[in-house]
Order: sequence, then C-alpha cells, then structure tokens
Amino acid sequence: MFEFKTIVLRCLLALSISLAALAAREVNAAETTAPSAAIHFTFDRPLEASMAPFFLAAKDGRFGAERLNVSFNTAAGSPETIARVAKGDSELALVDINELIRFRDKDDAAPVKAVFVLFNRAPYAIVARRSRGVHLLPDLDGKTVGVADGDLSMRLWPALAQQNGINTAHVKFHSMSAAVREPILSAGQVDAVAGFSYLSAVNLRDRGVPGSDLVVLRYADYGCEAYGFAVVANPAFAAARATSILPRCASAAASEKCVNAKLRLASIARRNHATASSSFARCSLEVPALLIQ
Repeated sequence: MFEFKTIVLRCLLALSISLAALAAREVNAAETTAPSAAIHFTFDRPLEASMAPFFLAAKDGRFGAERLNVSFNTAAGSPETIARVAKGDSELALVDINELIRFRDKDDAAPVKAVFVLFNRAPYAIVARRSRGVHLLPDLDGKTVGVADGDLSMRLWPALAQQNGINTAHVKFHSMSAAVREPILSAGQVDAVAGFSYLSAVNLRDRGVPGSDLVVLRYADYGCEAYGFAVVANPAFAAARATSILPRCASAAASEKCVNAKLRLASIARRNHATASSSFARCSLEVPALLIQ
C-alpha cells in the first residue's frame, strides 16, 4: 500500500511539473507575440540636451524591453503641445509644468496631468553681459532685455521682480524671435536676454562671446520655486495604462548617462543631425547643467 501511494505521488508530481513547464512556455509565447504599445511622444520645442534621457532610453532598448514603441515629434511651444495631448494626438509629452497649471485653470480644460517631473527647478534665467554693467539681478534696472516671442518665463517676471525689489517700469523688454535672441545680445543691441540657464549661455559662447563676459541669473537663485519641465499624459491613456513606465526608462537612462556622459551624448547629437564638433560640444556643455536642475 505504501509503495502504491509513493507511485501515485510521484506521478502527480511529474504531472504538476509538466503542467508548470507547459504553462511557462505558453506565457513566454504570449509575451513574445504580444504587440508593442504605440506611444506618440511630443516635445514642446526643437531638440536639445534636456531631451537626451528619452532618446537614450530608446537607443538602449529600454522602451522595447517594456514593449513600448515610442515615436518622437516636436511642437511649437508648451500650449500647442498640451493641446495635442488633450486632444489625443499624443499620448505623452514634455512641457513646461507652469503652462500646464495655466491650462488646467480653464473651466473647460481636459484633465491632463503631469506624471513625471524632469526638472525640479524651472530653468528660467536672464543671461547678461558683464561688460554691459550687469552682474546681479537688480543691475537690470535701466537695462534692455531681449525676450523671444512666447517666452514663458515672462509670466513669472513680475513676481520675481517684486520679490527682489526691482521696479518693472525701469526694465525695458525688446520682443524678438527666438532665432535672433542670442545674435542680438552678442551684437550688443540689448544688455541681456531671457532664456534657459543651460542653453542660452552656450549658444552665446558659440557666437564668440567669452564666457567671462556672461552671467547667468537663474530665477531659482533669486527666490523662484517653480518646477520646470514635466511629462504629461492624455487622460484616456493614463486611465488605461501605467504611465510611469516611460519616465522610469528615461530616468534609468539618465542615471547611466551620468557615468559616461560624453559617449552617451552622441546619440542626441546624431538624432538632431548634428555632425560638427561645435554642435557636439554644445550638447556636452548643456548636460552638466541639466543634471543639477
């Protein structure tokens, strides 16, 4: 009787192992044939270094490992980008979180939400030339500042000026297109320009302005506590899928990039069709500033 029970138990055990192996093969087959989720990801401006983590995650296969088929495109500013996400033309996007707050303040706004903050401080800054007498933010009194059309930092300027005792009536703003912002400052037609802390100064250096003549007056250093760029999600997409996967992949890629930044930066330079050494140098200089935002 004992031998019979032993035989039965052995048979049951063998059957269990066989069923488990069969189930494992079926799961693996299902995972292999499972289609990738198509995600349209929109940036709110032309490609630059702050977007590197997302391209690195794509290049390193991190998105593919999560069965994400991510395609990238750009829009003309955060308002247009958020509108695309709200409409469903893009599932995810990288935008200025402060513009998202303004969008959500509307009564009929779609419930677009931020799911990942890339910069915990806004990169807004005034980039000025020391040779024009600007060393600190209060030195802008009586000066002319070039501002690109649609520059979102100007929404926070009145509060920043008040906090630092600056009379806004004493600062003149010269409106211009973003394409001529740095050229106008390098030519001496304005005393400073509004831009991003990690980008405008690098562009000015490329135009021959010595670094010793530049001062970057970051809003964050003068009391501005606003967040910067964030990944936002379409409401329907967010309800149906785990929106943390893509930012997690990008964050992991960014962490690895810190270890070997120069080699990793080649991918964003190639994606932006940049082949000249000056373009690669620009990308290399932007990222150290990006990582401390």
